[in-house]
Amino acid sequence: MTKHVLVYGGAGSVGTRVVQRFLLAGWHVTSADVRANGAASASVTVGSSLEESHAAVLRSLASHQPRGSLDAIVNVAGGWAGGNLQDHGECSASLVARRPSLMNSRPPRNVAGNAGPERASGRGGGARGGYAAGGRRRAGARGGACADAALAATPAMVAYGLAKAAVHQLVKSIAAEHSGFPAKATVVGLLPNTLDTLPNRAAMPTADYKDWTPLDSFADRILALADKKFIVQSGALIRVVSKSGKTEYLPI
Repeated sequence: MTKHVLVYGGAGSVGTRVVQRFLLAGWHVTSADVRANGAASASVTVGSSLEESHAAVLRSLASHQPRGSLDAIVNVAGGWAGGNLQDHGECSASLVARRPSLMNSRPPRNVAGNAGPERASGRGGGARGGYAAGGRRRAGARGGACADAALAATPAMVAYGLAKAAVHQLVKSIAAEHSGFPAKATVVGLLPNTLDTLPNRAAMPTADYKDWTPLDSFADRILALADKKFIVQSGALIRVVSKSGKTEYLPI
């Protein structure tokens, strides 16, 4: 039976690569994002309202697959905002950073709970992060708006660090008993430093890209989590460390 994955942020720089990787592996892929991804098996366009977005995703899932048939949920939606406490735009930056990270992390959790998956997983990102959840037949693990930078102080980007640290805590809470998440599901956060995307290259043209995480490696690891070829404990936060062209995935 064809496996089914739901990818939040599936039309973004990271999400597009994740969608492609799952499609190549023979999965049915539903993308959920603020814009459509025509390459996905199904695409849901969501808005700023959490409730409306959640309802739109559930309607799409019901029309393409029997309710509860998801094998994995991947969240690669996120955002970035800089600034310290003296920055006049810090309050606005805090909202900008928290909204994509936390609001986009909550719908996948709710979908997983309502669909009744047996396993789930999560993901995080260098300049962004994410998490994933698996469905009734099997599930993988992968990140949802997490980031390696948020493991320490982020004085030049206070709002960003706040948002990512909150999602790290969300991953831990989802994995805990009595969270409402399926008992046999797995949720995991992947925490890259910087992902090698075109927007990141444009923003940091003089950086050493050999120390950035390639999108193919990141997408492959998400797929491995979904296929249970990379086994980790539910609630785990995994640092994604790239150096001189080599990438390691290190549980904290």
